[in-house]
Amino acid sequence: RVHAGNLIKELAPIVGGRGGGRPDFAQAGGRQIDRIDSIVPESRTAVGRMLVGS
Repeated sequence: RVHAGNLIKELAPIVGGRGGGRPDFAQAGGRQIDRIDSIVPESRTAVGRMLVGS
């Protein structure tokens, strides 16, 4: 399992934001919305890293 809060904490800085949450629910915000397309490929990498580290 991937902790949603930890995942969002790692991804939010991509868009110049912050985020967090619980293991099953997280949210984030950011100001650099032009970078939102970078989140999908980076999320794949981050999830893979988290699954290997579990």
